[in-house]
Amino acid sequence: MRRTNTFLNKFIALIACNVVLLGYMFSKPTHAAELINSPVTSCEVLHWNRKEFSRPLLYVDKPGKYCIDQDYRFSCSEWMGSCGSSPFLQIIASDVEVDMRGHTFSRSGRPLEIFGRGRNIFIKNGEIKNGYININAPRSSGFFVGDNFTHIENVRVETGCIHIFAANAIVRNNDVVASKDCTTPLTIVGPHPTIEKNRLTTVAGAFDAARYGIDLSEGEGAVVRGNTILNYGPRENTGAVVLRDGDGVQMENNHVDNFEQAVMRTGTSTGQ
Repeated sequence: MRRTNTFLNKFIALIACNVVLLGYMFSKPTHAAELINSPVTSCEVLHWNRKEFSRPLLYVDKPGKYCIDQDYRFSCSEWMGSCGSSPFLQIIASDVEVDMRGHTFSRSGRPLEIFGRGRNIFIKNGEIKNGYININAPRSSGFFVGDNFTHIENVRVETGCIHIFAANAIVRNNDVVASKDCTTPLTIVGPHPTIEKNRLTTVAGAFDAARYGIDLSEGEGAVVRGNTILNYGPRENTGAVVLRDGDGVQMENNHVDNFEQAVMRTGTSTGQ
């Protein structure tokens, strides 16, 4: 009887030991080295591939989330064309998000361009000096193709402008100061844009032409609210918002300063 009890006790002890070991295996903490070996990334970092492109270029041709991890500042000869005439950031794809993560793109001489052709392009969280954003959604028979939500948010454009040719554009929380060559801070062609909480500043142009804070074409159903629109040039022949061929535009709580007209209407545009 004693031998049986002794054998049984040893068997129970062995099982208990294995349970303890298994518990350690499944509950031991993850060490820093293991985290480094298995990083979790939420975006693909864009870099200028100097071997493939002799001039500054960030190129996107596939859908996805991308980000910037450094400033890009260039000094170019406008006469020699040392930076070329092509865009610096070129997006030829739909469903693309670029997070600048607080970094700056700047270029002296020829203005720097961020160009996008596709649907659902989102650019956010950065600064552009002496440059502009130009986004074009595809069209067919005069209409924008498919769903599109071009989105520009938390971007400062110093000495430049934003041009969007797309339906359902969202332009929010941006600070845009125009230049003498790009006198309208924000131009949108397409229905149902939402323009809110931006600071848009126009300046005296290189030519004696009309100047606007926001230029809307085909802007049916646009919402323009909570924006600050400033004119630092002469008041003559200026409008804070110009509406071209768009019905049902909602204007809410915008602050306008030093424009000859707060809202200018052309064609069949209507608004409130």
